Amino acid sequence: MLRVLEDGEVRPVGSQRAIKTDVRVVAATNVDLQQKIAAGLFRADLFYRLARFQVELPPLRQRRGDILLLAQHFLALFSGEMGVRIPEISAAARQALQDYHFPGNIRELKNLIERALILSAGKTVEIEHLQFQSLSRSLQTDTVTRLPPLPFNLKEAEQILMCRALDAAAGNITEAARMLGVHRSKLYRVMGRD
Repeated sequence: MLRVLEDGEVRPVGSQRAIKTDVRVVAATNVDLQQKIAAGLFRADLFYRLARFQVELPPLRQRRGDILLLAQHFLALFSGEMGVRIPEISAAARQALQDYHFPGNIRELKNLIERALILSAGKTVEIEHLQFQSLSRSLQTDTVTRLPPLPFNLKEAEQILMCRALDAAAGNITEAARMLGVHRSKLYRVMGRD
């Protein structure tokens, strides 16, 4: 992969001859690769070959203005597929959509709108048609109880706690640092330890 990215060549296994390629690689991730590099979980040389032009797309919860636009788009899409007219979204339902934090991002919104359209039977989408699928408290509690206990070694416990915060924040270091009440440079330092 590194040779393809660097030289634009592929050498098939067992061949003496390289084949020129003419491709552009577009890669996407929902994790912080800098953090993964610091933790030794991603190769720095691969990152720098891929990172020629980076675009950071914030999660839906940080783009509140897009929620209703995307909801209308998905309503139109699914209405066309189901052969029903595009329904309105009530004011209460619009407000509920705006207030929800969407941990599942755009995929969650898409599924939510499809369910709402089915439940509304093509009529106005009301708040009762919105079945938010956020993790229930019992599921969250079960997940927490299944986590291994923290060790008594402070350095190891600190690393495990920071990894848990990073998982809860979907790899967003700034969010994980906010959850832990520390500066994000602290996470970089701790996660960079061997």
